[in-house]
Parts: sequence; C-alpha cells; structure tokens
Amino acid sequence: MSGRLTRWDSLLVLLIAWSGEAVEYPTGVYDSAAGIRHAGDNMVAQTPLISGQDGILVRAAWGLCGDDMQCLIDTLKLNLDTAASLGLKVAMAIGDGDHAPPGVKSDCQLFHFQFRGEPATMCVPWDDSYLADKRDLIDLLGQNFDTHPALSHVYFTAACSSNGYEGHCRIDEAEYTVAGYTAEKFDVAYGALLDAYLSAFPTTAITFEAHSIFDRIGMWETLWAMGKDSGRLGIAAWWCAERLAERGHDTVPVWDLVQEIAASTYAVCQTVGNFTDQPYRFSDSQLSIPLDYGTETA
Repeated sequence: MSGRLTRWDSLLVLLIAWSGEAVEYPTGVYDSAAGIRHAGDNMVAQTPLISGQDGILVRAAWGLCGDDMQCLIDTLKLNLDTAASLGLKVAMAIGDGDHAPPGVKSDCQLFHFQFRGEPATMCVPWDDSYLADKRDLIDLLGQNFDTHPALSHVYFTAACSSNGYEGHCRIDEAEYTVAGYTAEKFDVAYGALLDAYLSAFPTTAITFEAHSIFDRIGMWETLWAMGKDSGRLGIAAWWCAERLAERGHDTVPVWDLVQEIAASTYAVCQTVGNFTDQPYRFSDSQLSIPLDYGTETA
C-alpha cells in the first residue's frame, strides 16, 4: 500500500493504491484545483505547484466548447501535455448533468432541477440519444488520451449528478419517477456507460465517485460487479471526513463498498477540508462517540 498526506492550501486528494497487474493504479497526492473554465484555458499552468504534489485533477464540462468536441479535446490535450512537461499525473473528469452540450440536450429527454438555488437541466440516463452521444464522447476521449503519458485515471461521470462530476444526484425521487425513473433502467444505463469507458480506455484506470442516490447504492454495486474482474476499476469518495463515514444519508451507505474496492484495487479519498487549517470540518458532536477536532476560527 502506498500514499501520503501533506498540508494543502485547498482540497487534498489522497490516492491509496494496491499494486495490480492490469494497469498502474493511481497513487500519491493530487491537487483538486479549479476546473477549466473556458476553451483554451491552461489550468495546469495556472495552478501553483506545492512540494510533494504528484498530480492534478483536470475537470472540464462536456459542453465547455458548446457542441465543438475537437475544441474540448484540444483544451484537454493542452492541459495534459503541460502536466507531462511538469512531471505531474492527471486525473481527468468530464462534467455531465447540466454540463452536457446544447446539441445533446436538444435531442434527449430533459429533467429539470435546481442546483444551489439555480435552475438546471440534465438528460435522463436511460435516454437512447443521450447514451449514444455519451458513448461517442467516451470513445473520443479514449482515442485521444488512453495512452497519454500524463493520464493516471479517468472519472466515470453520468447524467444524474447534481454538479456533473460527483456521484450524488440530489433531486426529487417522485418527480424523477414521473420522468420514467426505475431502479432497473437507471442501473442498466449506468452499466452501459461503464462498458463504454472500459472499451475506450483499455490501459487506463477508471474511477467512479460514490454517494447513495435515493437511498440506494445499487448503481455502484452494478458497476463494481461489471468492472472488478478487469482490474481497472476503482472508487472515489470526494467527501472524506470521519464524520461522513459515521453519519450522512448519502455517504454512510457507500462506506462499506469504498472499503471493499480499496482492498481489491484502489480508492481515491478527497478530504472535505484542510487537515491542518480546517480540522473542525471533520468533527461531529452528534455521534455516539463525539468527534471533536476543534471549532471554526476566523
């Protein structure tokens, strides 16, 4: 097992990896920096490097360049090439949900929701048009980056995501059911997307970020059952804090699965706050054995 912790001025990502035969698992400390905001942005070049940093999370919306996928590819390549020149590894995540391009949204069944008080839309994941467009994107990403020397792992993203990247989908289940949701259709759709990732990235580790959705973790259990024998599938918890493994309606249910997958392949753990400057974010006085890491200070 390898991995280390260090002081971080933003979010910290600890990647814990067990050696495997199929691919090289991600390991080390990655900076969860600001995502790519505009076409042609070199976010990697703009992010200050910190001593001991091994990699960087490169996030970009699927619709970063509207419907121009070559522009998206060119922007991602600029960032990965820069990372390679700096000796950094890259975790790549392409935002789905409300971040899908206008052309994709115009052809799929849309679900309307609110994110942080603002109106948003997402394709329903079982929509055939959406699935075809998403598979095309995944294929294009794989063709361009599967063998890129800087790429460490790629994140599985799907339509039902509140912020487009993480595994939570904090929407109204009753409204989603009216839109056609069933657990079976949902899990089948997510399985189809994982199949696309596995096909497009034969030499790259693939990571899914997990929260329960509608008090279910069946979609993630489906992915793990499909991908565990490939030796290329790992899990991420972008909510690492002791309190969230003990109490949290959409985090506690996946904690056992996080541990199971970590023991088989690898786990990515992104803390909810700086270990040294924000220890209070790990506290929870409501637990049976209270966690007390201090209080917030100005």
